[in-house]
Amino acid sequence: MLENVEDLLIKCNQDTIHIPVTAMKHLSKMDEEAVAKIAHESAPRLLGLFEYYHSERIIGADLLDIFKMWTNYESCKAIF
Repeated sequence: MLENVEDLLIKCNQDTIHIPVTAMKHLSKMDEEAVAKIAHESAPRLLGLFEYYHSERIIGADLLDIFKMWTNYESCKAIF
């Protein structure tokens, strides 16, 4: 499921980018194994989004929550 959400990150524009970011946040809470499969490709993209949207209330906060979760996952520690 996270692979599909990751694809949406590429396809969305500024008006809809919050949808896959929020979905990724919620799905990341449920499946650490799925996160491990996509984190190495998604992390740079998410960091790029954070650089652009860091001051946005919803997207910036969701991205920070994703990074916090992922850094606590053993399988993602090498990425962060």
